[in-house]
Amino acid sequence: MKPPGQDRRSHRRYPISVELKYSAGGQVGRGKTINLSEGGLLFEADVALPSNLRIDLWISWPGRTWPPVPLEAYAPGKTVRVEGTKVAVKFDRAVFRTAKHDGGNDGRKRA
Repeated sequence: MKPPGQDRRSHRRYPISVELKYSAGGQVGRGKTINLSEGGLLFEADVALPSNLRIDLWISWPGRTWPPVPLEAYAPGKTVRVEGTKVAVKFDRAVFRTAKHDGGNDGRKRA
């Protein structure tokens, strides 16, 4: 057990600011990441969301391929902490795939 005051997170967080789209509780919206880790992320949503809510995220991924290929990370999970419009999400899993030409998803699930 880590001493009080020490970071209890099990994964290192990386500051990254990219656009994302989400679907949660019948609501579809947009946001921007604040930080990201192997286990989840913190993002700024366009509206306040409740905690303990199932959420699907489509995160625009800055690709480094030539020719450029639009990539996105799809990550379903659960909102675990909310402070105003800042939302912390714990991932169930995350997968990379090619994105639509607009750089994201329209909120509908894809196979």
